[in-house]
Amino acid sequence: MQPIRLDVRTLLRREDEGDDDESTGRRLVDLVREALGRGPAPSVVVVVRADRFDLVSVGPIVEAGLSVSTFIAGLTRSELPRAGPVLAVGLMGTFTVRPRREAPGAPLAMVFLEWTDCRWWQWRTLLEGDGRTPMDETTTLSSAVEGSAKPSNLGGWWSLGRRRRMSVRLEPLPGTQPDLVH
Repeated sequence: MQPIRLDVRTLLRREDEGDDDESTGRRLVDLVREALGRGPAPSVVVVVRADRFDLVSVGPIVEAGLSVSTFIAGLTRSELPRAGPVLAVGLMGTFTVRPRREAPGAPLAMVFLEWTDCRWWQWRTLLEGDGRTPMDETTTLSSAVEGSAKPSNLGGWWSLGRRRRMSVRLEPLPGTQPDLVH
């Protein structure tokens, strides 16, 4: 497969931040809400590591003709020098939800994370027509730990990565420095 150029941003985790599902998810929800304050939050793949979040833009993945789900499954088995193992993967940002394929879409802000044991955590809220104002009355939190049913078309990435022995190799372009966001 030909290499593709991806924009990967790294956000260091705060020392006072918990590493449980809820704390990790809430930190990412805060990031989405901050982004919505500036405009529509971009859709990104999230890779959670012990000391950082790697955020990969979804656009170039789709433009390269790759399946986002397959790409995420490959990330579950990826290694990055000096970065530590992948603890969780997911999606966050603004998406379009459609009740049926032919139905018009509605803007949705979401954070969905899945851990190595396939447990998951999700926050989501519909957005006003401007694509940036949360409709707080539609906000939901659900998780595998609570016994909620997993949303369709999300997750299963760790199982897929193991079954297909997939891996994505990430490396900086020659002559570039990794971009760290504090």
